[in-house]
Amino acid sequence: MSDTIKPKKKEHYIAGTLLIVAMLALIAFSPNKPAPLGIASIAPNPSDSVIQAQSVVPIPSSSSGGASGGGGNSVITPRIEAKSSGIIGQINRGQFEDVATQIRFDTEQIQGFVKSSDLIYSNSTWSGNWVLNVPTPKAQDFTFHLRQLIDSHGRVLSIQQKTQDVTEQVKGNASAVPYSSLAVKLRETSTTISQSPMAQFFPAFQTISDIGSGTIYWTIIGLPTYGLILLLVMASRRIFIPILLKVMQVSKVESTEAKEQPQP
Repeated sequence: MSDTIKPKKKEHYIAGTLLIVAMLALIAFSPNKPAPLGIASIAPNPSDSVIQAQSVVPIPSSSSGGASGGGGNSVITPRIEAKSSGIIGQINRGQFEDVATQIRFDTEQIQGFVKSSDLIYSNSTWSGNWVLNVPTPKAQDFTFHLRQLIDSHGRVLSIQQKTQDVTEQVKGNASAVPYSSLAVKLRETSTTISQSPMAQFFPAFQTISDIGSGTIYWTIIGLPTYGLILLLVMASRRIFIPILLKVMQVSKVESTEAKEQPQP
């Protein structure tokens, strides 16, 4: 009796294969994966507004008089670049409001301002989007500052910066683009994101911790799912398929007998 109930090796192989396919499909089609929330969805386009950013990149060019004079002085032609950045992050539960207040305060401290913000509280969870206008000379350092702020209260998922030459659009007027635009997209998590003290000094420990957490998560989901798939495979091979084959065989025999009966 125990041999009849005990799964066979082939049934284990089939169940394992189906489990792997199901897990890959779950990962590929999961609506919560980070990919659709890519930074491009929140980072402003530098060409949308000439007020976004500016930096002067001097490049040498020869004036017409210098060219005719044969080796005249070079004229520095300023190139104006519009820059925009975006940050996506997760904030520990209970710390979102402090981070939101700090973002506005720190932006105003460097003579920047909040161009727009959209804070949403739903199902006991905060989420928010900001567009900050930051003085260009301080834009890069402020991006690093926000990364540290978010990491100290959660985790940064991605950062991206776009750059576009807008010299022709602003007709060489650098004062038309005094700010860098920085978009921030944050969501409060259901659980606290924390780093162990060892991970702060040795990032490899955090990687191992993440792998361990992922292993536990997939084990909790995978083992019951594997057991269910194995039961379905066993039932199919030992009950449903034999019954189907028997029905087909009986039908075939009845069809053959009907053909062999003499016609009146």
